Amino acid sequence: MGKATVYRSYPAKEDVVAAVARHRLAELDRVTAPALQQAGAARAFDTYVILLFENLARDRLLCETLAEGPSAGCTGPLLDRLTALMNEAKAADRVRPDASPLDLRVVLCGMCLQPIKLEERDPALWRRYGELTLRALRP
Repeated sequence: MGKATVYRSYPAKEDVVAAVARHRLAELDRVTAPALQQAGAARAFDTYVILLFENLARDRLLCETLAEGPSAGCTGPLLDRLTALMNEAKAADRVRPDASPLDLRVVLCGMCLQPIKLEERDPALWRRYGELTLRALRP
């Protein structure tokens, strides 16, 4: 693909980043779908958060995009999915009843921000942060 085609399709760097992030979010959905089906409603939130952190350990762009939150413009579907799964987990008493979508964003995106800044790539450490995120939201 030539430069002219890229510039015609993506007039600004942010447009390219958003397109790549959307592609990676779609890939994340594809990868996590089988595990979510097996997990059942009560455990789907836990499964998704852990799989999300495992994928974030390998995908700096997606991690940075998620850490930016809604301002990134393409994380809405991911955050909507997480909120829906959190609400299902709440109904099963696996998440504290007062947990809000804002709480989820603050805890989850906050857990992503520091490993990015520290350039931490160890998947075991990222999984641990996923587990800590879940514990922060437990009743």
